[in-house]
Amino acid sequence: MIKAIYSLLIILFFLFNNGSIFADNAYKEQEQRQLESWLQKHLLKRSEPFFSFIYNNQNSANFLRQWKSGLDKEQRDKNRTRYTLTYNDPKTNLVVRCRATIYKDFPAVEWLLEFENSGKSDTPIIENILPADVRLLTGDHEKYILHHALGSNHGINDFMPLKDEIKSDSKIILAPKGGRSSDETALPFFNIQAENNGIIAAVGWTGQWQVVIKRDKKTGITLRAGMEKTHLKLHPGEKIRSPRILLLFWQGQERFRGHNLLRRYILAHHTPLEKGKPLNGPFACNGGAFMFNEFTMATECNMIALA
Repeated sequence: MIKAIYSLLIILFFLFNNGSIFADNAYKEQEQRQLESWLQKHLLKRSEPFFSFIYNNQNSANFLRQWKSGLDKEQRDKNRTRYTLTYNDPKTNLVVRCRATIYKDFPAVEWLLEFENSGKSDTPIIENILPADVRLLTGDHEKYILHHALGSNHGINDFMPLKDEIKSDSKIILAPKGGRSSDETALPFFNIQAENNGIIAAVGWTGQWQVVIKRDKKTGITLRAGMEKTHLKLHPGEKIRSPRILLLFWQGQERFRGHNLLRRYILAHHTPLEKGKPLNGPFACNGGAFMFNEFTMATECNMIALA
């Protein structure tokens, strides 16, 4: 009897385990197809813009196709391919570069924008720079759910998970407070879930960022993300960069698949390593300015005592 039960448990284990492996492999294939579709549409064919800015009071969607453009490809390693999409304004010599990295081991793409004045006089005003101005999920699904989190304000609810339905013909705005990227109201990572798939998005920026997630019946979900405010000109030779944007595609009805993919991706590609293993950083402590005034009155003794 015991042997029969043991044999049955083994059979059930392999049945369910193999089923999960097959489902996982199917998800991986679908996720990679989503990434490949994004690459073809936005970088290789350039059939749909995925960033925007205002230049000399004109939206980039109205003039970028008229600028001289080029696309370079570089294989960084076995899992990373870097694409550099370049636009050059023949009138003012403003150069706009989009540097995008496509990953082979994860269904992920990262990119940022660079603006460089290669001319001999100041540029017209550049403003409202949105490294992400892109349609993400299409179709009028019954529900789109935004999973996000609070930032930190030294409170009991620091980083508390939140869930909001993105209703039809509406928008949700996320932004931190005080010019710090994870301060109080928002964490720069979020998950947009449809019925059978979703997209993790993140904004890589140490200052004030803003995300606007908009839903309408025709285009589905549109993401607009970047610095909260930009309004500037560039002197000759000056160059700036935008926040970095991450999109990670996931399949299935369980949003935690997306969360786990993000964790593994960060561990694989954004974690400092030493001899192939995660690096142990130095011991650090922050007790807040109200305790020891470490910004103006720090001493070796009171900092050691605080730690």
